Amino acid sequence: MPGSRSKALVWVPALLFGAVGAFFLRHPVARAGLSAAYRFDPRRVELQAAAPDWLAPSMARSIFREYLRVCGAPFPLIDDEAFHAWLEALRSLPWVSSLKARRDLPRLVDLSLELRRPAALVPGKDGDFRLLGERGRELPLDPGERARRAAAPPDPSALGKTWTERSPFSLPWILGAGPWPPDSEPEARPWREGAALAALWRDRFRPRVARILRALRRPDQGEGGRESRPLPVLVGIDVSELAGLGGLRGDSADHALLVRTPAHRLVRLLWGHGNESPYERVPWEEKALTLARILRRFPGLEGLAQADLRFPNRWRDHCVRLPAR
Repeated sequence: MPGSRSKALVWVPALLFGAVGAFFLRHPVARAGLSAAYRFDPRRVELQAAAPDWLAPSMARSIFREYLRVCGAPFPLIDDEAFHAWLEALRSLPWVSSLKARRDLPRLVDLSLELRRPAALVPGKDGDFRLLGERGRELPLDPGERARRAAAPPDPSALGKTWTERSPFSLPWILGAGPWPPDSEPEARPWREGAALAALWRDRFRPRVARILRALRRPDQGEGGRESRPLPVLVGIDVSELAGLGGLRGDSADHALLVRTPAHRLVRLLWGHGNESPYERVPWEEKALTLARILRRFPGLEGLAQADLRFPNRWRDHCVRLPAR
Protein backbone atom coordinates (compact mmCIF):
# COMPACT_ATOMS: atom_id res chain seq x y z
CA MET A 1 0.00 0.00 0.00
CA PRO A 2 1.53 3.36 -0.97
CA GLY A 3 2.21 5.98 1.62
CA SER A 4 2.89 5.71 5.33
CA ARG A 5 0.85 3.57 7.69
CA SER A 6 -0.74 6.63 9.31
CA LYS A 7 -1.97 7.85 5.93
CA ALA A 8 -3.26 4.39 5.14
CA LEU A 9 -5.32 4.37 8.29
CA VAL A 10 -6.86 7.68 7.23
CA TRP A 11 -8.13 6.53 3.86
CA VAL A 12 -8.73 2.84 4.52
CA PRO A 13 -12.00 3.48 6.44
CA ALA A 14 -13.51 5.01 3.31
CA LEU A 15 -12.98 1.75 1.40
CA LEU A 16 -12.95 -0.89 4.13
CA PHE A 17 -15.00 -4.06 3.71
CA GLY A 18 -15.19 -3.54 -0.02
CA ALA A 19 -15.80 -6.66 -2.05
CA VAL A 20 -19.16 -8.39 -1.94
CA GLY A 21 -17.59 -11.69 -2.89
CA ALA A 22 -14.03 -11.73 -1.61
CA PHE A 23 -12.01 -9.03 0.01
CA PHE A 24 -8.83 -9.20 2.06
CA LEU A 25 -7.31 -7.40 5.00
CA ARG A 26 -3.79 -7.87 6.20
CA HIS A 27 -2.84 -7.25 9.82
CA PRO A 28 0.86 -6.58 10.40
CA VAL A 29 2.30 -8.07 13.58
CA ALA A 30 5.37 -6.73 15.40
CA ARG A 31 8.61 -8.74 15.24
CA ALA A 32 10.37 -7.68 18.46
CA GLY A 33 10.91 -10.92 20.36
CA LEU A 34 8.99 -14.19 20.14
CA SER A 35 5.81 -13.10 21.94
CA ALA A 36 5.82 -9.70 20.24
CA ALA A 37 6.20 -11.40 16.85
CA TYR A 38 2.79 -13.00 17.33
CA ARG A 39 1.11 -9.96 18.82
CA PHE A 40 -1.95 -9.23 16.70
CA ASP A 41 -3.52 -5.77 16.68
CA PRO A 42 -6.95 -5.98 14.99
CA ARG A 43 -7.18 -2.19 14.80
CA ARG A 44 -4.43 -2.00 12.16
CA VAL A 45 -5.80 -3.04 8.79
CA GLU A 46 -4.86 -2.79 5.13
CA LEU A 47 -7.21 -3.10 2.19
CA GLN A 48 -6.34 -5.65 -0.49
CA ALA A 49 -9.37 -5.35 -2.84
CA ALA A 50 -11.46 -2.58 -4.40
CA ALA A 51 -14.86 -1.57 -3.05
CA PRO A 52 -18.02 -2.51 -5.00
CA ASP A 53 -19.92 0.18 -6.84
CA TRP A 54 -22.83 0.20 -4.39
CA LEU A 55 -20.71 0.79 -1.28
CA ALA A 56 -20.83 4.52 -0.58
CA PRO A 57 -17.94 6.01 1.44
CA SER A 58 -20.35 6.89 4.25
CA MET A 59 -21.43 3.23 4.43
CA ALA A 60 -17.80 2.12 4.58
CA ARG A 61 -17.04 4.58 7.36
CA SER A 62 -20.00 3.28 9.34
CA ILE A 63 -18.85 -0.32 8.86
CA PHE A 64 -15.34 0.57 9.98
CA ARG A 65 -16.72 2.39 13.03
CA GLU A 66 -18.74 -0.70 13.95
CA TYR A 67 -15.67 -2.86 13.41
CA LEU A 68 -13.55 -0.76 15.75
CA ARG A 69 -16.29 -1.00 18.36
CA VAL A 70 -16.09 -4.82 18.52
CA CYS A 71 -12.58 -5.74 17.33
CA GLY A 72 -11.07 -5.58 20.82
CA ALA A 73 -7.52 -5.19 22.11
CA PRO A 74 -4.37 -6.81 20.69
CA PHE A 75 -3.88 -10.51 21.44
CA PRO A 76 -1.40 -13.27 20.54
CA LEU A 77 -2.22 -14.59 17.10
CA ILE A 78 -1.39 -18.13 18.25
CA ASP A 79 -4.10 -17.95 20.93
CA ASP A 80 -6.93 -19.99 19.36
CA GLU A 81 -9.54 -18.89 21.88
CA ALA A 82 -8.80 -15.19 21.39
CA PHE A 83 -8.63 -15.58 17.60
CA HIS A 84 -12.03 -17.26 17.35
CA ALA A 85 -13.57 -14.78 19.78
CA TRP A 86 -12.41 -12.01 17.44
CA LEU A 87 -14.01 -13.78 14.47
CA GLU A 88 -17.29 -14.18 16.35
CA ALA A 89 -17.25 -10.47 17.12
CA LEU A 90 -16.93 -9.79 13.38
CA ARG A 91 -19.76 -12.19 12.55
CA SER A 92 -22.01 -10.25 14.92
CA LEU A 93 -21.73 -7.09 12.81
CA PRO A 94 -25.02 -6.43 10.97
CA TRP A 95 -23.18 -5.55 7.74
CA VAL A 96 -21.27 -8.88 7.67
CA SER A 97 -23.07 -11.78 6.02
CA SER A 98 -20.21 -14.29 6.21
CA LEU A 99 -16.45 -14.41 6.52
CA LYS A 100 -13.44 -16.64 6.03
CA ALA A 101 -10.13 -16.16 7.82
CA ARG A 102 -6.70 -17.73 7.46
CA ARG A 103 -3.79 -17.14 9.82
CA ASP A 104 -0.48 -16.63 8.05
CA LEU A 105 1.86 -16.91 11.05
CA PRO A 106 3.65 -15.12 12.40
CA ARG A 107 2.70 -11.86 10.72
CA LEU A 108 -0.62 -11.84 8.90
CA VAL A 109 -4.32 -12.74 8.80
CA ASP A 110 -6.11 -12.94 5.44
CA LEU A 111 -9.77 -12.12 5.97
CA SER A 112 -12.45 -12.50 3.30
CA LEU A 113 -15.79 -10.83 4.02
CA GLU A 114 -19.17 -11.01 2.31
CA LEU A 115 -21.29 -7.95 3.02
CA ARG A 116 -25.01 -7.42 3.20
CA ARG A 117 -26.08 -4.98 0.52
CA PRO A 118 -28.74 -2.38 1.42
CA ALA A 119 -32.03 -3.02 -0.36
CA ALA A 120 -34.43 -0.36 0.90
CA LEU A 121 -35.06 2.65 3.13
CA VAL A 122 -37.56 2.91 5.96
CA PRO A 123 -38.65 6.05 7.83
CA GLY A 124 -37.23 6.23 11.34
CA LYS A 125 -39.05 7.22 14.51
CA ASP A 126 -36.80 10.27 14.87
CA GLY A 127 -37.73 11.67 11.46
CA ASP A 128 -34.75 10.38 9.46
CA PHE A 129 -34.35 6.99 7.74
CA ARG A 130 -32.82 3.56 8.21
CA LEU A 131 -31.13 1.15 5.80
CA LEU A 132 -32.48 -2.38 5.50
CA GLY A 133 -30.77 -5.38 3.94
CA GLU A 134 -32.74 -7.76 1.73
CA ARG A 135 -33.74 -9.88 4.75
CA GLY A 136 -35.09 -6.87 6.59
CA ARG A 137 -32.15 -6.43 8.97
CA GLU A 138 -31.12 -2.89 9.78
CA LEU A 139 -27.65 -1.93 8.54
CA PRO A 140 -26.30 0.77 10.87
CA LEU A 141 -25.40 4.15 9.40
CA ASP A 142 -23.92 7.09 11.26
CA PRO A 143 -26.76 9.29 12.65
CA GLY A 144 -25.09 12.42 11.30
CA GLU A 145 -25.02 10.91 7.83
CA ARG A 146 -28.70 9.96 8.10
CA ALA A 147 -29.57 13.52 9.11
CA ARG A 148 -27.50 15.00 6.28
CA ARG A 149 -29.19 12.80 3.65
CA ALA A 150 -32.70 13.09 5.07
CA ALA A 151 -35.34 13.25 2.32
CA ALA A 152 -39.10 12.96 2.07
CA PRO A 153 -40.40 9.64 0.70
CA PRO A 154 -42.87 9.58 -2.21
CA ASP A 155 -46.60 9.80 -1.54
CA PRO A 156 -48.31 6.55 -2.67
CA SER A 157 -51.51 8.47 -3.34
CA ALA A 158 -49.87 10.98 -5.71
CA LEU A 159 -50.31 8.83 -8.80
CA GLY A 160 -49.56 10.57 -12.06
CA LYS A 161 -47.92 13.48 -10.28
CA THR A 162 -44.33 14.57 -10.79
CA TRP A 163 -41.80 13.40 -8.20
CA THR A 164 -38.18 14.44 -8.69
CA GLU A 165 -36.73 13.84 -5.21
CA ARG A 166 -33.53 11.80 -5.00
CA SER A 167 -33.75 9.08 -2.35
CA PRO A 168 -30.69 8.46 -0.15
CA PHE A 169 -28.32 6.09 -1.97
CA SER A 170 -30.97 5.82 -4.74
CA LEU A 171 -32.80 3.14 -2.75
CA PRO A 172 -36.58 2.60 -2.71
CA TRP A 173 -38.66 3.39 0.37
CA ILE A 174 -40.83 0.88 2.23
CA LEU A 175 -44.07 2.76 2.83
CA GLY A 176 -47.22 2.27 4.84
CA ALA A 177 -45.85 0.27 7.78
CA GLY A 178 -45.06 3.15 10.13
CA PRO A 179 -41.65 4.19 11.48
CA TRP A 180 -38.80 1.81 12.15
CA PRO A 181 -38.07 -0.13 14.33
CA PRO A 182 -41.09 -2.37 14.87
CA ASP A 183 -42.26 -3.06 18.40
CA SER A 184 -42.24 -6.84 17.94
CA GLU A 185 -40.90 -9.49 15.57
CA PRO A 186 -44.29 -10.29 13.94
CA GLU A 187 -44.73 -6.60 13.18
CA ALA A 188 -41.47 -6.66 11.21
CA ARG A 189 -42.97 -8.88 8.50
CA PRO A 190 -44.05 -6.03 6.17
CA TRP A 191 -40.56 -4.53 6.27
CA ARG A 192 -38.89 -7.90 5.67
CA GLU A 193 -41.10 -8.70 2.70
CA GLY A 194 -40.75 -5.20 1.31
CA ALA A 195 -36.95 -5.34 1.52
CA ALA A 196 -36.88 -8.78 -0.14
CA LEU A 197 -39.08 -7.48 -2.95
CA ALA A 198 -36.81 -4.45 -3.43
CA ALA A 199 -33.80 -6.76 -3.79
CA LEU A 200 -35.71 -8.99 -6.23
CA TRP A 201 -36.60 -5.98 -8.38
CA ARG A 202 -33.00 -4.77 -8.44
CA ASP A 203 -31.18 -8.05 -9.00
CA ARG A 204 -33.54 -10.10 -11.14
CA PHE A 205 -36.87 -8.55 -12.06
CA ARG A 206 -35.81 -5.30 -13.74
CA PRO A 207 -32.93 -6.93 -15.70
CA ARG A 208 -35.36 -9.61 -16.93
CA VAL A 209 -37.85 -6.97 -18.12
CA ALA A 210 -35.03 -5.25 -20.02
CA ARG A 211 -34.02 -8.53 -21.70
CA ILE A 212 -37.61 -9.28 -22.71
CA LEU A 213 -38.03 -5.83 -24.23
CA ARG A 214 -34.82 -6.22 -26.22
CA ALA A 215 -36.01 -9.59 -27.50
CA LEU A 216 -39.41 -8.16 -28.48
CA ARG A 217 -38.03 -5.13 -30.28
CA ARG A 218 -38.48 -5.28 -34.05
CA PRO A 219 -35.30 -5.01 -36.14
CA ASP A 220 -36.52 -1.82 -37.82
CA GLN A 221 -36.90 -0.03 -34.45
CA GLY A 222 -33.20 0.03 -33.68
CA GLU A 223 -31.91 1.23 -30.32
CA GLY A 224 -33.55 4.63 -30.31
CA GLY A 225 -37.23 3.75 -30.72
CA ARG A 226 -40.00 4.60 -28.31
CA GLU A 227 -39.79 1.17 -26.68
CA SER A 228 -36.06 1.51 -25.91
CA ARG A 229 -36.53 4.39 -23.46
CA PRO A 230 -35.31 3.93 -19.86
CA LEU A 231 -37.27 1.56 -17.67
CA PRO A 232 -39.28 2.84 -14.70
CA VAL A 233 -37.32 3.23 -11.47
CA LEU A 234 -38.59 1.65 -8.26
CA VAL A 235 -38.94 4.41 -5.64
CA GLY A 236 -41.29 2.81 -3.11
CA ILE A 237 -43.05 -0.36 -1.96
CA ASP A 238 -46.40 0.22 -0.32
CA VAL A 239 -47.02 -2.47 2.32
CA SER A 240 -49.90 -0.69 4.06
CA GLU A 241 -52.41 -3.44 3.21
CA LEU A 242 -50.11 -6.12 4.57
CA ALA A 243 -49.21 -4.11 7.67
CA GLY A 244 -52.81 -3.16 8.39
CA LEU A 245 -54.53 -6.51 7.91
CA GLY A 246 -51.83 -9.12 8.42
CA GLY A 247 -53.46 -11.33 5.78
CA LEU A 248 -55.47 -10.05 2.85
CA ARG A 249 -58.74 -11.22 1.35
CA GLY A 250 -60.37 -10.85 -2.02
CA ASP A 251 -58.65 -8.89 -4.74
CA SER A 252 -56.43 -6.71 -2.51
CA ALA A 253 -52.72 -6.52 -3.36
CA ASP A 254 -50.36 -7.37 -0.53
CA HIS A 255 -47.68 -5.18 -2.10
CA ALA A 256 -47.92 -2.24 -4.47
CA LEU A 257 -44.80 -0.99 -6.23
CA LEU A 258 -44.42 2.74 -6.74
CA VAL A 259 -42.27 3.49 -9.78
CA ARG A 260 -41.05 6.70 -11.34
CA THR A 261 -41.40 6.89 -15.11
CA PRO A 262 -38.84 8.49 -17.45
CA ALA A 263 -41.12 11.57 -17.31
CA HIS A 264 -40.73 11.58 -13.47
CA ARG A 265 -44.36 10.68 -12.82
CA LEU A 266 -45.48 8.18 -10.18
CA VAL A 267 -47.27 4.99 -11.26
CA ARG A 268 -48.50 2.13 -9.06
CA LEU A 269 -47.87 -1.50 -10.04
CA LEU A 270 -49.95 -4.02 -8.10
CA TRP A 271 -47.78 -7.01 -7.26
CA GLY A 272 -49.25 -9.87 -5.23
CA HIS A 273 -52.56 -11.37 -4.09
CA GLY A 274 -53.46 -11.57 -0.43
CA ASN A 275 -53.06 -14.78 1.54
CA GLU A 276 -56.72 -15.79 1.15
CA SER A 277 -57.23 -14.54 -2.39
CA PRO A 278 -59.10 -16.93 -4.69
CA TYR A 279 -56.66 -16.10 -7.48
CA GLU A 280 -53.58 -18.14 -8.25
CA ARG A 281 -50.29 -16.54 -7.32
CA VAL A 282 -48.21 -15.54 -10.33
CA PRO A 283 -44.43 -16.19 -10.41
CA TRP A 284 -42.27 -13.09 -10.65
CA GLU A 285 -40.91 -14.25 -14.02
CA GLU A 286 -44.42 -14.09 -15.47
CA LYS A 287 -44.96 -10.68 -13.90
CA ALA A 288 -41.81 -9.49 -15.68
CA LEU A 289 -43.31 -10.58 -18.99
CA THR A 290 -46.56 -8.80 -18.12
CA LEU A 291 -44.74 -5.55 -17.34
CA ALA A 292 -42.82 -5.84 -20.61
CA ARG A 293 -46.13 -6.19 -22.47
CA ILE A 294 -47.53 -3.16 -20.65
CA LEU A 295 -44.44 -1.14 -21.55
CA ARG A 296 -44.84 -2.16 -25.19
CA ARG A 297 -48.40 -0.89 -25.11
CA PHE A 298 -47.65 2.18 -22.97
CA PRO A 299 -43.98 3.14 -23.55
CA GLY A 300 -42.59 4.71 -20.40
CA LEU A 301 -45.98 3.95 -18.77
CA GLU A 302 -47.22 7.19 -20.31
CA GLY A 303 -50.85 7.94 -19.54
CA LEU A 304 -51.13 5.35 -16.75
CA ALA A 305 -51.82 5.84 -13.06
CA GLN A 306 -51.83 2.11 -12.21
CA ALA A 307 -51.17 -1.28 -13.77
CA ASP A 308 -51.69 -4.77 -12.38
CA LEU A 309 -48.99 -7.44 -12.76
CA ARG A 310 -51.11 -10.20 -11.21
CA PHE A 311 -53.23 -10.95 -14.29
CA PRO A 312 -50.96 -11.96 -17.20
CA ASN A 313 -53.90 -12.67 -19.51
CA ARG A 314 -56.12 -9.75 -18.48
CA TRP A 315 -53.69 -6.95 -17.74
CA ARG A 316 -55.41 -4.67 -20.29
CA ASP A 317 -58.60 -4.79 -18.22
CA HIS A 318 -56.75 -3.67 -15.10
CA CYS A 319 -54.83 -0.67 -16.41
CA VAL A 320 -56.00 2.61 -14.87
CA ARG A 321 -55.43 5.59 -17.14
CA LEU A 322 -54.82 9.13 -16.03
CA PRO A 323 -57.68 11.55 -16.66
CA ALA A 324 -57.41 13.30 -20.01
CA ARG A 325 -56.10 16.85 -19.77
